[in-house]
Amino acid sequence: MTLSPVMVTILLAPPALTQSPPRTPSCIKVQFTVGGQPVPAGQCAHISDDGLTMPDLGVGLITTNGSTLSGSVSWRMTVAFDRKATSERTPFTDHTTATRSGTLPVNSIWKPYSDPNTTFTSDRLSVADGTNDVSFQGGNNVVAYWSLGSQSGQSDPYNFCIDGPPGNPSSSVVLGYSKSLTNFWAWAKMIHEESSFNQFCPAPSGTYLEVYVCQRQNIPNRWPMHTSDYGYGLAQLTNPNPLADAVWNWQYNLFAGVQILQQKYLDATLAWAGYVNAYNAYNSLGGVFVLTPEDVYCSWQPPVTPPVVPYWACYNLPAPAGAPAPNCIFSYLADGVSNHFFQDAITIARYNGSPDFMAWDGKRDIWVLSSAKHVPKVCQFPDTF
Repeated sequence: MTLSPVMVTILLAPPALTQSPPRTPSCIKVQFTVGGQPVPAGQCAHISDDGLTMPDLGVGLITTNGSTLSGSVSWRMTVAFDRKATSERTPFTDHTTATRSGTLPVNSIWKPYSDPNTTFTSDRLSVADGTNDVSFQGGNNVVAYWSLGSQSGQSDPYNFCIDGPPGNPSSSVVLGYSKSLTNFWAWAKMIHEESSFNQFCPAPSGTYLEVYVCQRQNIPNRWPMHTSDYGYGLAQLTNPNPLADAVWNWQYNLFAGVQILQQKYLDATLAWAGYVNAYNAYNSLGGVFVLTPEDVYCSWQPPVTPPVVPYWACYNLPAPAGAPAPNCIFSYLADGVSNHFFQDAITIARYNGSPDFMAWDGKRDIWVLSSAKHVPKVCQFPDTF
């Protein structure tokens, strides 16, 4: 800028100050360990084989020139899990931060998941009270930050990660835990239909989940399984977006799923009561009397002999000759044992985002059975499953 000889006072604003990330001195490196053993750069620490415990992770400082460090060090660690975009949402990242209160001797190892002086914070709020364990999160970008006297630094971004267990809990383990959460008769069947009892990839070889979910969605082994609409885990939590703990811990996933199930059941009960009230009000007018909806059974094959290409559907009883045995029977006057209430079927449908299974159409004054396939898909599994 060239100034003219005219006496002019120019007030220049100081340049904006930008804070650069701390740079690790070249001779000091962060060393991640699991079980006391160093983890090579670019590798992951693993959540326990049962999927319920974070790794025995340690973080320390080493020197590359043989020098000795002295003093006390402060620690902080962030775990980030990048979630992709879908047609319904923009990409976002789960962030969990572990911060140690106070310092440690520089030659010691900080174990964030077992140190009682470590606190965890998250940038997201709970969607299921009682399961917001912000410490339980894996991620593709784990970074440790340290401060030692006048020096400070960090580990290299995207050079260390925390992933899941090598496999999934057995169906018997999942069923046992599910029964401790809810007595809804169809919940186990719903979990089987939603995820075939898988929380992580890989799914069993050759299965639909392995081919069309893990492979097609390019999900690495030990990472949370999600479908194309980003429903996560055993309960396929989609909306609201599940917290990180429900993505990475299968018990938290089921717990969050049951919270949604219970709300869907309450909503379905109210909806069914509304349908019945509207139906009774119509019949009280003294016009053409409409019968209660017929009992409905669901099967995974069409009720013909021989069957055509198998598919899932529901039909009014009585079943024709040669029809396969029903796996679910829904009734207007159910006993809850040999047959089930229509609001149960509505609950199953609403959990999946499907139309109400049976509804009173006040415009046409008829009962309408939904053609959506989710309820019969759930009902392909017997009640004794």
